[in-house]
Amino acid sequence: MWVLGALLVCAIGGRAWAQATLPPGIQEAPTLSSQQQADLEAFIQAQVETMRTGSTLRARSQARDQLLAMFDRPSVSTAFRFATGSALSDPIAQLIESEEGFLRYAGYRLAARTATEASARVFERGVATSNKSDQFIALGQVRVLFLEADRGGLAMQSSTLERLAGTIGRLLAEETDPHVALYQVRALRALSAIRRAELSPAARRGLMELSRGVSERLQSIPARSFGQSDEDLTHLLVFMESMDAVRSSLATLAGPLNGDLAAEMAHLAGQNLALVTRVYGRVPPTAENARRHLERLVERSMESTKQIFAAMQVPNPPPLPDPATLVRSLSGGNMNNFRIEVIKLIGENGLLYRQFNFKPDTFQLD
Repeated sequence: MWVLGALLVCAIGGRAWAQATLPPGIQEAPTLSSQQQADLEAFIQAQVETMRTGSTLRARSQARDQLLAMFDRPSVSTAFRFATGSALSDPIAQLIESEEGFLRYAGYRLAARTATEASARVFERGVATSNKSDQFIALGQVRVLFLEADRGGLAMQSSTLERLAGTIGRLLAEETDPHVALYQVRALRALSAIRRAELSPAARRGLMELSRGVSERLQSIPARSFGQSDEDLTHLLVFMESMDAVRSSLATLAGPLNGDLAAEMAHLAGQNLALVTRVYGRVPPTAENARRHLERLVERSMESTKQIFAAMQVPNPPPLPDPATLVRSLSGGNMNNFRIEVIKLIGENGLLYRQFNFKPDTFQLD
């Protein structure tokens, strides 16, 4: 009787072990057999059930990590992504609707790693949720989605990512919390960094939306002081990281720069320079970090402007102010010299107005 019981336990344990193990090489398989599909679904079902109902947090976390580890391979095929996306679609939706933060976080992480059309729909809703905690999670994980889309096993269309970029860009322009805006900028920057040829329209859209969204934020800021508060410094960090995204994209650009994209990036650089002109003189000398951020913003905006003109392959490009000279004028308290040089770029009939046909009063210096 004891032997029979032991055999029964082994048999049950054997079935559980089989369910908890993926067939070797399934991630790279160009197509999945019906048996591989069944094994994959059994594996996913077992891990999801443990993640939901496991008796300890350790067991639940291990089940989650087993699912995420499916994608920790040098290569993941499109067939595998489609199969996992199909098997995980309903569980992910249920996890994200859970009242438990652990499960919601797991749902977003799994959506990001599967990187399918259904995943993009999850993030369309997640990045716009009114739940701030979940919004931060979604914005953090959508960057993982973009990285997955770029690395292999493509299971999303460029147009899907373009729509997602449009959603994030619209929210970026309207967002009042600078910490959320920073996550939005970083998400769009991750999309703009995609180098996969099939997704190049999505990468361009990411950079367009980033430039447009941050430009709108800059235009809405009046002439006021920036201090040492976390909120003020985060606002400035949003602007600096937007220019870093522009510089990074231009540094890896192949071929001439598209005119519409060039105009959006130049608009962003010009709005940053206009902001510094409006606010730098109001920043108290004791606010050293704010001053330093504004000086770096000038430097990065000018460097980006030079890159834009070079990438457009403009014949006989006009001379541009030296970034270091502008920063020295600021830090040395010579706002008059700084303003004169900036007006050459973004004042009435300035270089950027002439080159890109911006509307009058696009850049407010006061």
